[in-house]
Amino acid sequence: MNLANVKLTNNQITQAQNRGIILEEVDGTVEIANNKITNTVGVLPATPTTANPPTGQGIGLFDVTGTVEITDNQITGTTGFRGNFDLTNPDNNYLATGQGIALINTTAGEVNLTISGNQLENNGIDTTDPNADTRGDGIGIFLEGEAIVNSLDINNNTISNNGGNGVIIEQGLLTLFSSGGTDGGNSQINNATISDNTIENNTQQGIFVRSFGGTGNLAIENNPSISDNGSNGIRILANGNAQMTANINNNTNISNNNSFGIEITANENTQITTEIVNNSISQNRFSGIGIFANGDAQITAEKITNNSISQNGAEGIEISAGGNGQITTQITNNTDISDNGSNGISIFAGGDGQIATEISNNTNISNNNERGINIFTNPDNGQIDANVQSNVLTNNGFNGAALGGRLCINLNDNESDTDYQLTNVPMFGGTLQVVDLMNIDNNNIGTVTTMDAIDVPSCP
Repeated sequence: MNLANVKLTNNQITQAQNRGIILEEVDGTVEIANNKITNTVGVLPATPTTANPPTGQGIGLFDVTGTVEITDNQITGTTGFRGNFDLTNPDNNYLATGQGIALINTTAGEVNLTISGNQLENNGIDTTDPNADTRGDGIGIFLEGEAIVNSLDINNNTISNNGGNGVIIEQGLLTLFSSGGTDGGNSQINNATISDNTIENNTQQGIFVRSFGGTGNLAIENNPSISDNGSNGIRILANGNAQMTANINNNTNISNNNSFGIEITANENTQITTEIVNNSISQNRFSGIGIFANGDAQITAEKITNNSISQNGAEGIEISAGGNGQITTQITNNTDISDNGSNGISIFAGGDGQIATEISNNTNISNNNERGINIFTNPDNGQIDANVQSNVLTNNGFNGAALGGRLCINLNDNESDTDYQLTNVPMFGGTLQVVDLMNIDNNNIGTVTTMDAIDVPSCP
């Protein structure tokens, strides 16, 4: 490791081979500011390997520790290549390239990184050959092994029209493959914030956070636009034994993305804690919010509150647990869940999945194409405990609320102009239980009907 203080400012770098600016194994204070870096050309070796990977970064930081500030740069036109991942030949594994800014840390050591005020556009795009198989993210943060990001602040950047993700933060991918698929390492992201950025028209995700091991603590907040991206607006994905906290708050325009507005998925033995507060999520191709737990994963969505979720192609909010997955969530006080292509809120437990949910004080669940609230388990051993109270449901395509399966439901103080439907199918394992069944009609505005509800007992 080289101890150094580095200052690189006010340079114009055009058509550099490999990287526009590169720092390797530097420990100290680094300032990279007010540079214009255009058309950096990534190079693909004849036989790329882990030791000799493809190149292509406007600014590339490799095993850099200390304090790094990258501010007010213009980085466009960087080209790069797909990564390669092979469990049988780990020496041939390497990450994708083509990033405007990339940090790749593979050894133990701490870095404090600020990326602020940059313009990152058209990276990963070969403008001379529109059919070229190039890749590239606006910003890429890649941690392997025991690497530590003590603080990460990505703010006030314009990140658009890149050939990969707008921002990707990834932990343990190479470590996982080098271990034969058994260990994603113990890297740490202790305090990361993505705020006040415009992230638009990127080919893949707007923001993609993916972990195969280690721990992460992330806030995505106050971004004025995460829109028109080719896949999800925001995607959080945990695999292996990763543990993550991801809070998504006060983003004013998560819209027109070609998949989910926000997708959070936990697989295997992972744990995710999240809150989603005060966001505007609209006109995304699939659901506005999707939360999925598979394997033995656990997700705690402490708050899904004060959001406006409208005109999405599928569900407004979609919660699903499969395998042995467990989800705990509170969906409360959202201002608008309307005009979505399927249900306003959909809760589903399959396999041995378990969900505990509170759905309360949502005052405008309206004009959704199917049901306002849809809560069901499949005929296996999925279990849902649901507290559905004080919601207002109007003009939804079918029932205001449809409830059935292996389910304990407290339905109280709701108002629906399209009524409520309770379904119990004992021959398929349905065990619908209802709190205060005798008074359910009196406790809600709207008619409660039952289907195949030969025996609907009260919850214990």
